[in-house]
Amino acid sequence: MGQYKTPGVYIVEKSAFPNSVVEVATAVPAFIGYTERASNKGKTLLNKAWRISSMSEFISFFGGSPITQYQILDKATEPGSESDFTSGGKEHLLKIKDGTVRYYLYHSMMLFFQNGGGACYIVSVGSYSQNSINQKELSDGIDVLLKEQEPTMVVIPDAVSLAETDCIALQQAALMHCGTVMRNRFAILDIYRGDKDRQDNGGDCILNFRNALGTSNLDFAAAYYPWLNTSIVQTGDLSFANIFDLENLANVLKDELSQSQLADNKKTEIQQQIDVLTFNDDIPNWLRTDKEDDLKTLLGGLRKDIEEAAKQDSSIKYLDLKDKIKEAISGINGAAGYLSTDDIRGKLNTIVDGFVENNGGKFEVGRLSEIFYDGGEAAKGALDKFPVDKLFLSGKRDEDFIIINGGKNTDGLDVPSLKKKINELTIKSDKIITKLSDSETLETDIDKLIKGLISTYPEPNETRKQKKDKIITYVNTTKSNGLSLKPDIYQLALNRINGFFDMLDLKDGDTHKSLTVVSPLYGVIMQAIKNKLNLLPPSAAMAGVYTLVDNARGVWKAPANVSLNAVVSPSVEITHAEQEDLNVTTAGKSINAIRTFIGEGTLVWGARTLDGNSLDWRYINVRRTMIMLEESVKLATKAYVFEPNVSTTWVTIKSMISNFLISIWKRGGLAGATPEDAFGVFVGLGETMTPQDILDGMLKVTVLVALSRPAEFIEITFQQQMQKS
Repeated sequence: MGQYKTPGVYIVEKSAFPNSVVEVATAVPAFIGYTERASNKGKTLLNKAWRISSMSEFISFFGGSPITQYQILDKATEPGSESDFTSGGKEHLLKIKDGTVRYYLYHSMMLFFQNGGGACYIVSVGSYSQNSINQKELSDGIDVLLKEQEPTMVVIPDAVSLAETDCIALQQAALMHCGTVMRNRFAILDIYRGDKDRQDNGGDCILNFRNALGTSNLDFAAAYYPWLNTSIVQTGDLSFANIFDLENLANVLKDELSQSQLADNKKTEIQQQIDVLTFNDDIPNWLRTDKEDDLKTLLGGLRKDIEEAAKQDSSIKYLDLKDKIKEAISGINGAAGYLSTDDIRGKLNTIVDGFVENNGGKFEVGRLSEIFYDGGEAAKGALDKFPVDKLFLSGKRDEDFIIINGGKNTDGLDVPSLKKKINELTIKSDKIITKLSDSETLETDIDKLIKGLISTYPEPNETRKQKKDKIITYVNTTKSNGLSLKPDIYQLALNRINGFFDMLDLKDGDTHKSLTVVSPLYGVIMQAIKNKLNLLPPSAAMAGVYTLVDNARGVWKAPANVSLNAVVSPSVEITHAEQEDLNVTTAGKSINAIRTFIGEGTLVWGARTLDGNSLDWRYINVRRTMIMLEESVKLATKAYVFEPNVSTTWVTIKSMISNFLISIWKRGGLAGATPEDAFGVFVGLGETMTPQDILDGMLKVTVLVALSRPAEFIEITFQQQMQKS
């Protein structure tokens, strides 16, 4: 207090109680991985730690489930593999589409909340659209957590989708982050290929994990084996969108249908549903994503339909020849007019002569580009204006250019007759050339149609029927659109649009449900995909268990002998004898088992850190309790930095820490019949500090705690005694 200089009454308040230590949170995991999106009201959340507390919040900020596609393979392509289903007497496999990856984070989050999870942090390092999982991106996601104080666990479910060496490197980075850099959080690791038995042909996954992981910071992590068969993914979450090649799916369903004993009318019904699978929709999701590029792709297919419709005789390879000629003149620049119509006529005759003469009388379209480019730059400039497309689409079509074998085509035209045809056509070419810039050409009209459809593109909130009606209305309004397409061209457009919408409605509505009901094999395939998607690494479930146990009993209770929710079974059954090597090994890298017990379900049957041979840090609850005590005391003691290093400060700090530890002891967090047996707090000159320490500005406090350890092995001795009565 200052000196009193003015007479009066002064009030002085003194603190009667010391500061208290507030127990820090112990169960706030940070999940790192890939999500559908990462945004909050338009602001990106990519590579940011974002706190959520429910699955609905996760979906709101990070989107929904990835669509994992499987391809159907003949079992013969991978000998030794277990088949997923049989069709037409052949065994087949379901394998993730080549070039794609499995994203685990979304379903792992569902498993986390199912098992008692609460508040957590999400670090999204990328989206599903990039179709790859990168070790550096995930490692950078770990570094994001350096700025966050609250997270106490690190979980990376997507790590197991990396290559094995990259997965181990990422797990080592997590250990370094937890044990060396931060020292206030705990890593929960998954075993690479942990869904396999230890006798699997691919090698012993446990041995590989132990050999590769190293020896640093093992007391700051735990690992669990095996993976879990869960019930997270439901049948309603699946459809044939999870099959990569629908034509292949249709084929195996047809094979099964051909051998079934169903009535003909039932077979016809199933066949109709199978046909819908192979409907060639250019962009299946364009109506859902509302992207202009997707609409362009859809309407681009319209041009192909029109070209196909222009063919008069399917036996004549009109499109092949036309495409080769277009390819020969594509990309040619330069001024037109170097060659006259007669020059063009001569050039075309040279093509015919050259191929008939040099190829044994066989007209080969494959080398047309070589003939065209023999004419030099002047020829290129002229051919740039030659109306190849218009010759075919102006009413002449296939009879204009015909593939010749032995000097004659199928209609009996010999080479001279073909040349005559060319002469007749090139006489007309002058008029055709003058129309190249006119709006009446087919390609220009199609382009206008596409642009018009885009300009009237439906709003995202419109129903599918409203979208369809809006597009068809545009196509039908020919005059206002300024198009000069013939009625048959409009009809082609209408047919395609109507057909597209009709098939899309079938796909989204009835086909999946109908096939599930009427085709047993389709149901088997969907069930096999569901089982594969439900096979998840256990780290997220364990993060939920840690949270549940911490909230119910405290961080000092071992997170073991707890049943798992939404889990059907472990992917590998472990016996009592098989667990011995997992739990106790000379290498010290204990792996906690997840086992099934009759009448009890699937239980977590291990509570050791990876430092299984350490008497100090063998148990998960001991390590995590010490982290909690250290962080709580550290944060409370920061208030005394720069306070006088004298006895009053020492007494205050000792009292503060002692009061905190007494509350922990009363709740069962420390072992001992009395507080004196459970802990000791020492501070002061001659006790923890020397005079030199005080001169150096050091205030040293020593805290001894007797942490409770789990009764991992209970031995009950029975012995016979003499009869007494």
